[in-house]
Amino acid sequence: MGDLPPRVILQSVASGRLGPAAYQGGMPVAALGALRHYGLALIAAGAFVAGLRMKPTALTRPLLWGMLAGVVMYAVMRFAVVPLSNAAVGESTPVRHLIGLTIHITLFGLPLSYTVFWVLRRQPV
Repeated sequence: MGDLPPRVILQSVASGRLGPAAYQGGMPVAALGALRHYGLALIAAGAFVAGLRMKPTALTRPLLWGMLAGVVMYAVMRFAVVPLSNAAVGESTPVRHLIGLTIHITLFGLPLSYTVFWVLRRQPV
């Protein structure tokens, strides 16, 4: 997957809606993939913020909650959203799961958590 151009990666996201035809769609389909990818991330971030606002005492552990958010996001996407979509599901190997978890924790969960914790600590809950 490391040698795929960004356009193809974004088309793979769009294939969840369009199926295999997404790979023939060019840049407009890649743009749809980017929109869907960031839209899902915003929904997940909103759920994370809503959960934290219901339990203000959780605002003392951003590392824990960020790692948990990454794990939950990976699990929901890998085992619910992608299988229920039209996207092709890649081979399930321990290495792929480890890579997916690492990406979701470091590039989604932790940045989201530390950003949200920083903002919410400065506002009344």
